[in-house]
Amino acid sequence: MVPDRQNSKLAKQAGIYLHIPFCIVKCPYCDFYSIENEEDDLDSREHFVKALIKEIGDSTFAGAGISTIYFGGGTPSMLEGKQIDRILSCLRDNFDLNADAEITLELNPGEIDIERLADYRDSGVNRLSMGAQSFQSEELKTLGRLHQPEDVFKAAEMIGQAGFDNFNIDLMYAVPGQTLESVSENVLSAVDLEPKHISVYSLTYEKGTPFYTMKLDGVLNPVDENLERDMSESVIDILGRSGYERYEISNYSLEGFESKHNSSYWNGSPYYSFGPSAHSFDGADRWWNIRDVGAYVKKINSNESAIAGKESLSEEQLIFERILLRLRTCSGLHIPSFESEFELKFSEKFQRQINELDKMNKNGEEPIYSYVDSYFRLTGRGLRYSDEISELFAP
Repeated sequence: MVPDRQNSKLAKQAGIYLHIPFCIVKCPYCDFYSIENEEDDLDSREHFVKALIKEIGDSTFAGAGISTIYFGGGTPSMLEGKQIDRILSCLRDNFDLNADAEITLELNPGEIDIERLADYRDSGVNRLSMGAQSFQSEELKTLGRLHQPEDVFKAAEMIGQAGFDNFNIDLMYAVPGQTLESVSENVLSAVDLEPKHISVYSLTYEKGTPFYTMKLDGVLNPVDENLERDMSESVIDILGRSGYERYEISNYSLEGFESKHNSSYWNGSPYYSFGPSAHSFDGADRWWNIRDVGAYVKKINSNESAIAGKESLSEEQLIFERILLRLRTCSGLHIPSFESEFELKFSEKFQRQINELDKMNKNGEEPIYSYVDSYFRLTGRGLRYSDEISELFAP
């Protein structure tokens, strides 16, 4: 049964995502929409902020309950504290923001100062996410990052001085030229900074990025598959021994500090997004904005919609997406809730898929999945093949 398209729009607590599309230099592996913007080009960013605030004010979802806000990009920390404050004030004026809402802002080390961080804190931001990626100079150079390892340590110190006690560090592995030893060193260096949350992603070569072209041309050689698996296992082991619980394929946290915003995506909660290329979902329909900041600002200022496209998801699509997202998490899919929401019997509808998974089990190896305490979840071994396994459930 498809969730009611009218009632679903305001029934659940939702998240808000704000896409800030500016970067000093665009990273060659990144396929998120962004444009390079000079640090001193204050006017362009101010024009954008005014349009963003107008889009928020014109939202048809005004009054919805909001539990999380996430400033992503791009590089949101290119905005001044007073601009973030104005954006948050507009959100408070137009939405029912929870008193304990998680409000996250992404930043790059080497591109912030203590004054701006303090301004973010005063505006209501209570969680930061720092794109460190590596603590090795050569790896940062390969990734096209502007900062150096010492900038990460300095940024972490300033984050604490500004009064933030909840921040995330992003790391990458499977970087060309990277070794198993350097991956371990990166993770240990991140742990030493005592963040509440660590995200560790395997480098992917997304079509349309310079890295994708460099891979095709033989300029970049991807890490060997076996080495990549060893890197992943090392990350899991070190973080586990350091007190960070893995709760999703790429995400680890100390107890009670899971990302509420990202968790809402994996739970299938609604999210309303603003800014160029931003995608929204109300529980049944999905829509997205144009992928051009200039065109976005022009449309908003002309009182036109910035929406570039929309789709209504079928029952089968909603079922698949729920399974796809929940199987990324270590807790998995709660079968009674799933069966109640979609009015089906999991074991009957997906008997073929379960049989396929059983065939993947090998004697002496960890099973692919478990079904314990009403949860269907992938094991550590199963999470390594989550993309392939999820495709089994595709409509």
